[in-house]
Amino acid sequence: MSETSTSSPGTPAGWISCSDAVPAEYCDVILLDDLGNVFPGSWDKVFCPTRGGNKMAFVDKDGVEVESSTHWMPLPEPPQEVNQ
Repeated sequence: MSETSTSSPGTPAGWISCSDAVPAEYCDVILLDDLGNVFPGSWDKVFCPTRGGNKMAFVDKDGVEVESSTHWMPLPEPPQEVNQ
């Protein structure tokens, strides 16, 4: 998988298919699951007992792997401070 910011045909702009690309390691993102739920998450290491170690995966805010993720989106830039 590669890192990219393009979306698949039929996918609203900004959403990236999990099967097409992944974010940079330890990157906070917005996730979309197969039921249409949108929630905060990240691309992080999780323990994988079948591999006997860690693997990279999408996780929720509690660090639990979200296997049902279908798409992700980078977080928007924070607002710039406006001087008045």
